[in-house]
Amino acid sequence: MRTLPHLFRTAVALVLALFLTTPAVGAQETTTTSSPTSTTTTTTTTTTSEAGAQDEDSYTEAIDITFPTSPSVQFTDDYHQPRSGGRVHRATDLMGPKGTKLYAARAGTVCFITGYDKLPPSYGVMLTICGDDGRKYDYIHVNNDTPGTDDAQGGPEFAFSPGLHPGGAVSRGQWIATMGDSGNAEGTAPHLHFEIEDPTILDPYGTNQRNPYNSLTAALERHDVPTEPGPPGLDAVVRVGGVDRVATAIALAARWQQAPSVVLASGDRVPDSLAAGPLAASAKGPVLLNLGSRLDPRVASELKRLRPAWVVLVGGPAALSHQTDADVRSTVPGARVDRIFGPDRFATAAAVSRTIWASAPGTRSAVIALGDHADPARAWPDALTAGWLGALTHRPVLLTAPDRVPQATLDALEGIGSAVVVGGEAPVPPAVFSRLDQAVGTLTRLAGVDRYATAIRVAEAGLRAGATLTHLRVVTGRGPGDALAAGAAAADEEALMILVDGLEQRADLPVSYYLRPRSAQIQTAAAIGGPQVMTDEAIARLGLRIT
Repeated sequence: MRTLPHLFRTAVALVLALFLTTPAVGAQETTTTSSPTSTTTTTTTTTTSEAGAQDEDSYTEAIDITFPTSPSVQFTDDYHQPRSGGRVHRATDLMGPKGTKLYAARAGTVCFITGYDKLPPSYGVMLTICGDDGRKYDYIHVNNDTPGTDDAQGGPEFAFSPGLHPGGAVSRGQWIATMGDSGNAEGTAPHLHFEIEDPTILDPYGTNQRNPYNSLTAALERHDVPTEPGPPGLDAVVRVGGVDRVATAIALAARWQQAPSVVLASGDRVPDSLAAGPLAASAKGPVLLNLGSRLDPRVASELKRLRPAWVVLVGGPAALSHQTDADVRSTVPGARVDRIFGPDRFATAAAVSRTIWASAPGTRSAVIALGDHADPARAWPDALTAGWLGALTHRPVLLTAPDRVPQATLDALEGIGSAVVVGGEAPVPPAVFSRLDQAVGTLTRLAGVDRYATAIRVAEAGLRAGATLTHLRVVTGRGPGDALAAGAAAADEEALMILVDGLEQRADLPVSYYLRPRSAQIQTAAAIGGPQVMTDEAIARLGLRIT
């Protein structure tokens, strides 16, 4: 906002400039016009007030632009309308339905943008095009809602067109964004606040804000309206999943034509299954899941296909029955079959860690996550992405309780050089973190404001450790089932794995702001899980985020 002293000084400067440069009243200007038959000299008289009016009116003159949205919108010449705090509008509001497409008025580059990689400021989602004509075109109150809602949790995939990014080039008439009511326009009718910043003019308020109204009406009169087609298909995202978690694990194992080893875990014992991922990665094989009191026929068929030389059962007889063990041995009679387990989930994870460390002697390290909680919905999300990071870096996952560090975990950590805790202070409180810190040489924490933001911090650590953003794998943050075998498969591909909201699509906004600026780097994307845990809508939204 410009201060009153600034406006006063600007007004004085304008008056002085007009006084010094404009002819006095009655001064004559001579113009000569010619024709084939005669030459006539015409004398005209221009007053000071008329010359001043011509200068002042330059900010209203029409310039050459393409109409920036649908021609069906409504607008008036509202440039001088007052706004709160003593402000004046200095723009044109084009009123239309939320989600109406917005287009580039001129070719140029996206030189300013908000709401693209983080939450937008108070004035909302906007972008500026630095046009090829030296002017700037501002699009303010861009949509920030999920279509059909007013939840302001839509993310950039519902604000900007696919492929748009800061610094990117845009062509005239290209679809760039969608109309909304973001920022201080929340609760008002959706509209585009359209500004033109023009250094060649000076408006009555001492700034360079051209009145867009005449430029907009001129564009409509000459039918200079956009014809940009709709968004591309979302065929960049594939689903890897089956009717249940057993089938999904088998679908993930399809990338192995033959596996030297297979790790088998119980599909309903989440902690054991999450500890199995790093073990499978160190043994260069997949994780398969089993449900029931004996070996699932589908798992038996997959074991025959994979022909492993080593099968490891993770979990005691309560998780994988003696009958399941016997069925495995008869299914792959030439394979070595081992079982790793302890008296509880913490001891089982510790036992798995020793097997992993034994296969890779040297400096030992671990990933630690919450493994138990009174609320089952809180005992697994961080451990899920921890399992992927462990599989990627060949570090085991050790488990802690929310109020203590179990002795089995402390025993496993003895002599450990470094470890990383996945989860914030709610799942792993400071007292627990402090006790873990006493047990290892160097302890760090990866955490965000929620499970989705924490998964992003883990993903960033994975990128530093060798994962690639070119291959993206997403699992649901709503339930662990189909995701239990995903960590080992994603790590084998050196793919990035993150959590998304597979059901409601409104809890994972941090994912939007993480993926959108990186979308150009993503070459393949897979959503892990069947339709019951990863809906078609969730997959479609992922497609919007990465296109």
